[in-house]
Amino acid sequence: MSFSSGNPVYVPGGQIGVQEGASAVSDKSGQLLFYTDGMRVWNRQHILMPNGINLAGWSGSSTQSSLIVPKTKDGLQYYVFTTADEGGTGGLEYSIVDMSLNAGYGDVTTKNVPLVDPSSEKIAAVMHCNKKGYWVITHQYGSDAFYSYYASDTGVNLAPVISHIGSVIPVSYGTMAGCLKASPDGKKLAAANGNLSLELFDFDNKTGIVSNEVNMSPDFPPGLPYGVEFSLSSLKLYVSYIGYWDWNDYKWYAGVFQFDLSLPSTTDIVNSKVLLSRYEQGNELGTLARGPDGKIYMAQYRKNFLSVINDPEIAGTGCNFIDTAFLLQNEGQYSLPNFVNNYNFEQDSFAVNPGFCINKPVSFNYTNHGDANSVLWSFDDPASGTLNTSSIYDPSHSYSKEGTYTVKLIKYGSCGNDTLAKQIVVGDVKIDLGNDTTICEKSSIKLDPGTKGSNTYQWSTGATTATYTAIAAGQYWVQVTNNANGCLRRDTINITTKPLPVVNLGKDPALCPSQTLLLDAQNSGGQFLWQDNSNQQMLSAGHAGTYWAEVTINGCKARDTITVSSITKPSFSLGPDQFICPDQPILLDPGVSNVSYKWQDGSIKSTYLATSEGVYFVDVTNSCGTARDSITILKSSCKVYIPSAFTPNNDGLNDYFKVSGTSEITEFDMNIYNRWGEIVFSTKNKDVGWDGKYKGVELSSAVYIYVIKYKEINSDTKQTRKGTVTLIR
Repeated sequence: MSFSSGNPVYVPGGQIGVQEGASAVSDKSGQLLFYTDGMRVWNRQHILMPNGINLAGWSGSSTQSSLIVPKTKDGLQYYVFTTADEGGTGGLEYSIVDMSLNAGYGDVTTKNVPLVDPSSEKIAAVMHCNKKGYWVITHQYGSDAFYSYYASDTGVNLAPVISHIGSVIPVSYGTMAGCLKASPDGKKLAAANGNLSLELFDFDNKTGIVSNEVNMSPDFPPGLPYGVEFSLSSLKLYVSYIGYWDWNDYKWYAGVFQFDLSLPSTTDIVNSKVLLSRYEQGNELGTLARGPDGKIYMAQYRKNFLSVINDPEIAGTGCNFIDTAFLLQNEGQYSLPNFVNNYNFEQDSFAVNPGFCINKPVSFNYTNHGDANSVLWSFDDPASGTLNTSSIYDPSHSYSKEGTYTVKLIKYGSCGNDTLAKQIVVGDVKIDLGNDTTICEKSSIKLDPGTKGSNTYQWSTGATTATYTAIAAGQYWVQVTNNANGCLRRDTINITTKPLPVVNLGKDPALCPSQTLLLDAQNSGGQFLWQDNSNQQMLSAGHAGTYWAEVTINGCKARDTITVSSITKPSFSLGPDQFICPDQPILLDPGVSNVSYKWQDGSIKSTYLATSEGVYFVDVTNSCGTARDSITILKSSCKVYIPSAFTPNNDGLNDYFKVSGTSEITEFDMNIYNRWGEIVFSTKNKDVGWDGKYKGVELSSAVYIYVIKYKEINSDTKQTRKGTVTLIR
């Protein structure tokens, strides 16, 4: 089971297959390092380590066949303590695993170093009060002796602390089984002694002495307690019984019980026993183990699930015991992994408040007093004389010079003296945003405090960058904190703005041939720059092109651009003389834009509709002059008839747009256009009409334009007819 993501999840690949005894260890992030059944050691890839076989926790049926205990604080070396089953040869022994070997997958470097023989199937570990090592505890088989061995990074002290207390565990099958567990605070031991007893003891994690035995099962028969575990607060004890006698119905059951250790007397504690779950005889309950989530899990023999106590700190059945809680992919055995009581190997240290500035107090704080009876600080500042040391827990000290100082704290306690050290860097942060300044409108300025090293920045605008670009007037400040020493400083700058010159060269003009335009950048007294590098206020533009002027006043620049185009006197034609037919006027269109018009009768429209014969002319004028053209329109018999609409619906009536009266026509040309000027139909055959389609596709109802040119018999003049026809569907 992995708890690295918070909730427990199943991890496939495990190789342990014994009935009892296992231990595992992970790194601080919860990733598996290695595990053991007391006989073999597998790495995180579920492969046996080199030299990782034949450990002394043989034959796979020892209640607590193994326990992994950290040897070094760097997480690279571990002890593997093992116990033989049923008081077998070897007793308590230890081996060493080095995780720095075998490409980080570990190697067993020392194996089966004997400690006490014979031992029971019990093994537990409690962190020493000095937090530098662990007491490893077992119970000798056939006696009342507890053996406590001190294990640290320097090795295992082979001279154990022996405590004769509690039950004599006889050499018998019924008493050899059962767990030994230590409370998280390291002050209690609970021992399940098979069909002999359940006992609770005090433990001194300074001396390793076991004392003050409490018989937790004074009734007869005592039953068969097997698994024990403490809640995280050390105030509740949970016990799994493979068998217990119920005097109410005179039957044997298996069950899970809770004891409340927070009660004032031993009698109260013994009487606080609460049954959480009862099972018929034949259901065999396994060991209990507290998970990283604080919940307590229980194995059941040959069941494919684990039970769980969800709220172990709640007294009585409110602790929320769930029988079928965590599903397994295979049947379980008796044991969950055996762990030390506390993996907290964090270094004891003191805190230093940020703000290490010259001649300002630096505050120090030591709250993890532990067993410290007194302390002595040294601030590494001999120049301060008698102020260089302090004996209070939370002192402060002012440094008069910049520099790196090594502050030491000596703590004196019953577990021995210890020296803690930490380096601090004292020195002011030097920042300077410069003098107040003025910038031009619509410009920006980069604000740079000019600091060096690793710093944290906080600007008045909320920005946290090392520099800041200001684009508006206002007051700006920056607070800089030195990441090395916590010292901080603030500087402020005021920014004002000055206006930009107003430059306007006017609208884009058009010039006639030989015409010039005088461009004026205005802003008399300013500095000028034109696109041709001239530097006068005015510039004469005599040809088409792009002109710009840049004006500078009081250091502020502005620019305007103008595009000059060229135009000429209008040029156009009303076309050749035409014949006009009765009731068929001719539209005269010069086809010139951006000009003014004046026709022979004073009309000023852009086109003229001629309805009779005569001479027509128009004057077209722009800024460059006036041009005139004329056309003579002659009267014609106009036998040709052009319809104004047609209905191409295949009803035999008006299905085609076709010219009639063409018997006297010798030449013919007809083009039909849509509203965008595209030719949709064209023919030179006077007998062919338009069916309202374009490239075989029927066009929608609309007005279309036609242009028809033709010549009649006995006439050398080609006539042109223009107009519109409506397609109706």
